[in-house]
Amino acid sequence: MARTTLFHYKLYHNIVVSKDIPGRVCPGFGSRLPNPLRETTGVWEISPNLGCALAADLNLRINTRRMYRWGEGDCTILDRTARMFQRLFDRHSADNHWQKIPWNDPEFSRRMLREHLSQEHDAASRRTEKIERHLDWIHNAVLHGRPARVLDLGCGPGFYTGGLTLRGHRCKGIDFSPASIAYAQEHKPGTYQLGDLLTVDYGDGYDLVMLIFGELNAFAPEDAERIIHKAHAALKPGGRLLLEVHHYRAVEREGSQSPTWYTAQEGLFSDEPYLCLEESSFARKRAVTRIYVFDAQTGAMTQYTTMLQAYTDAEYRTLLAAFTDHETVISLDGETPDENLFVITARKP
Repeated sequence: MARTTLFHYKLYHNIVVSKDIPGRVCPGFGSRLPNPLRETTGVWEISPNLGCALAADLNLRINTRRMYRWGEGDCTILDRTARMFQRLFDRHSADNHWQKIPWNDPEFSRRMLREHLSQEHDAASRRTEKIERHLDWIHNAVLHGRPARVLDLGCGPGFYTGGLTLRGHRCKGIDFSPASIAYAQEHKPGTYQLGDLLTVDYGDGYDLVMLIFGELNAFAPEDAERIIHKAHAALKPGGRLLLEVHHYRAVEREGSQSPTWYTAQEGLFSDEPYLCLEESSFARKRAVTRIYVFDAQTGAMTQYTTMLQAYTDAEYRTLLAAFTDHETVISLDGETPDENLFVITARKP
């Protein structure tokens, strides 16, 4: 019995091209078929690139020389794929309240630690060579080589906290990722505390409070103000605030990226094979990236959202109104330009 299914979404560069055609028969992914679906009746057409990736990376095997009747027993994989994309099309993206990826979830935190420790990229943490240059600049240019009390907000696995401790400073790191804090406590010198930067007690009497790698921009503006207020209170008079923040145009670029996708046998979002689709937008000085993760075996979709707030130079100065002696530096090593991030230092009167 013929069915008609209407999908007409082309959100992800022809990942799915749909047709309003009676669904008598549905081909497979078409990765080996020239012009799939152009010469036969069907409902779904999956682009060759995605078909190959799904087949190779997610171990979905489709015999493209056969035709699968919709709803029959041997159409399980295709039907699961259809349901998977239907969940994507039914997504709701109108929720504008501030959202972050759940870095504090134990399993997510465990997978994220793996990315922090990788020396293959600088996505989660910088590679060791770059971190060492940053530490030398902080030690010499900001702390002038003198022992100091340092508070590292969003310390992750303790690369900067531990490195400054080895340079003779008394350092404390705070982060709300349990796996990162556990790693830092075991492998890095210094003191570490698991906690949310918005609610945890920072203490006081610090010579330097630092928040780097653009983390301030990942908070809603009112929460960023709260963190700056707490950092101010934690510093002793004359203490320094060190921020590494995003250029306005970098956040705008982040929100203007074209939709994209990839597949993985395992990764940040799962220990099992999955397909990840991402789409971004920029409005009201805010970059929003929505991430849709599909389990390769079940087709179940999990949605994550990450946001970045853009600030002009004047808005950064306003945010730091309680501080004096504002200075900007091109990067955290003091000399290598960074198209995404720059450094602001300021002093508590």
